[in-house]
Amino acid sequence: ISFVIVFLSSACSENAKRYRPVSFFSSKVRAVSHKNKIKYSLGFSLEEVKNNYYIVVYDPWHAGDTLATYLLIRNEITMKNFNRRVDFKVQIPVQNVASLSLTYLGMFDLLGETDRVIATTEAKYIYNPILYQRFLDGKLVSLGESMQINGEAVIGLFPALVMKYLYGGK
Repeated sequence: ISFVIVFLSSACSENAKRYRPVSFFSSKVRAVSHKNKIKYSLGFSLEEVKNNYYIVVYDPWHAGDTLATYLLIRNEITMKNFNRRVDFKVQIPVQNVASLSLTYLGMFDLLGETDRVIATTEAKYIYNPILYQRFLDGKLVSLGESMQINGEAVIGLFPALVMKYLYGGK
């Protein structure tokens, strides 16, 4: 689910060199709304609401059901009277991330945001040379194995966003 938050407004491209995805890490996020044409991503809706973003992720296993809703907030005051379902609120721009799956790390490289990753699981298996060097330099914390994460280490880092792989559950 968290993966969708970060990469929601970006879509796959056949030519990655020409493509520059939108990142919610940047303070210069361009306007995204339902009017933009999302070509390659399905299973969610994205709506700009007073310079913030409301995201609905649909349940792929149960047609018509909602898996989760997110409110990406730039300005809390403008959202005081927001009366739709919100499961998760995320302050943007996101300052740092703990990735509880190595799967996400390639996307951070694509977005040019590898410096935002402060922790991940199984860091000894990182393929990306930039992130692996950050791990060797002590700038990226290893949180243990994927199925036995050191939760105290995650909490102690105070990440702005924690990205978790679902492993078959909600």
